[in-house]
Amino acid sequence: MIKPKYILLITLLILLSLAASGCRGSGAVASSWPGITLDGDTAYVAYNQNVYAIDLEADGRQLDTLPTDAIRGATFFHKPLLIGDDQLVQGSYSQDLYLIDTDNGASREFFTDAKNRWIGAPLSADGVIYAPNSNGNLYALSYDGEELWHFETEASLWASPLLDGDVLYIASMDHYLYAVDIHTENLIWKTDLGGSLVSGPVIAEDGTLYIGSFDSNVYAIDSQNGSVLWDFATTDWVWGSPTVGPEGVVYATDLSANIYALDSQNGDLIWDKQVEANSRIIGSVLFHNDTLYVVAESGVIAAYDTEGERLWKESIGEGNLYGTPVMAGDNLILASALNAEAVIYAYDADLEPLWQYLPNDN
Repeated sequence: MIKPKYILLITLLILLSLAASGCRGSGAVASSWPGITLDGDTAYVAYNQNVYAIDLEADGRQLDTLPTDAIRGATFFHKPLLIGDDQLVQGSYSQDLYLIDTDNGASREFFTDAKNRWIGAPLSADGVIYAPNSNGNLYALSYDGEELWHFETEASLWASPLLDGDVLYIASMDHYLYAVDIHTENLIWKTDLGGSLVSGPVIAEDGTLYIGSFDSNVYAIDSQNGSVLWDFATTDWVWGSPTVGPEGVVYATDLSANIYALDSQNGDLIWDKQVEANSRIIGSVLFHNDTLYVVAESGVIAAYDTEGERLWKESIGEGNLYGTPVMAGDNLILASALNAEAVIYAYDADLEPLWQYLPNDN
């Protein structure tokens, strides 16, 4: 049963209309928190009806608006997938997958058979694109947009898949985590994790998978057979993927804005911390240089050391922060915002504000 306090959140996310005020123009369209892909000193930011190229060395100066000619009805959510040197694969709420040339801004339909929204970011390996769709199918596509095969689950796919060697791990809102052989296209195993899975698993060097569920648990899974090695009960639903840190510690967050440090061997709690943000954490922990960074929906960004002591806490004021902070280099953190003065907020590693980015569509 859905908790009453989350009915609005889930409804808004399902409809993908989190921030109508973030729309600019005459018509109301669905809006999303920005998805960020890094390419050297350039960041590609998917937001509303465009992908924006910004220069990270020039305080977020806008380099380009892609595609050059707006795609009617298209609204972008997931972070772009860069293939080759100059091609972006970008899915839309309008149900189509597009290819955008970063050199000349041209765009074309890439794959149109899914007939549902693209929310989870695709990945690519060895000339194949693995793209999850809200229709419950994971599509394997060539770089020409040809469907090679697909794998069907019983509910929407909002999570990016994870590829490890020849095995693709697919997290579905049907409660199952699937392991699929990319060569035979066959199911290796599937495991019921008790609740919707909206973010994908991560894998440690020893082959253990870690994933969070809407049944308010973090799970450790044997990647060979799908067996549950341990589970840890959180206070609330787990939206973001866990983060594997050094020294056998797994970090996770929940929708009550808690951070958990767990022993990777047995799931025992090492410490937990309430971010005191009066809102939810939807993203994951960013781990960098022995520091944990998280953002909360209320516009708070905070940093903690590996013992759980808070180092810094900042707020953007009015507006919301979503997703997972992105580390660009050694001293630049990017946070995605909605309903705020900007859509990207940039900080240094001490959470000193550096610059803000707001798209210029003129």
